[in-house]
Amino acid sequence: MAIRKALVMVKHRGALEEWELLSIRKCFSEHYSVVNSWYTFTSQVHIPLLETRICLPQIMKDSLDDYIQDIKIIHDLVASLKVGDDIQMLVQAWYSYEEKFCFAMQIHDPMYIILYHTYFSREEHLAHLHKYLMKGTFDACAGSVIYYAGKDKFRRI
Repeated sequence: MAIRKALVMVKHRGALEEWELLSIRKCFSEHYSVVNSWYTFTSQVHIPLLETRICLPQIMKDSLDDYIQDIKIIHDLVASLKVGDDIQMLVQAWYSYEEKFCFAMQIHDPMYIILYHTYFSREEHLAHLHKYLMKGTFDACAGSVIYYAGKDKFRRI
């Protein structure tokens, strides 16, 4: 929601100024890194692990591709922005993406976590988590999980 509000304020001010362009690019770069890390972890690790124990509905897997396609559209829009541009298309693309992605974070992601904790023991979970955290492969995603859960809660997983 914070990014949406910021984009709307920039849009209402008119033509894009250089400092706004740099801020949008920096903010989106960080967001893209976390989302891309989440997508990679979920599609390459979490889902394949779950599928060793249960059969997931195809829609849960297909929806991931929708989110990553939306974020790539925004990535291209941000990359093409120039000083003086109007950001209406970016704002519209963000609304669409945010609506879908927030739904995923509220519905799908908790479901993956519940299923994972249901079908994997604490020891298996810690072994998988340790394996990928030690590789440093999904650091942005892991950092978000730690931040969201809080250090103390995360340490008790």
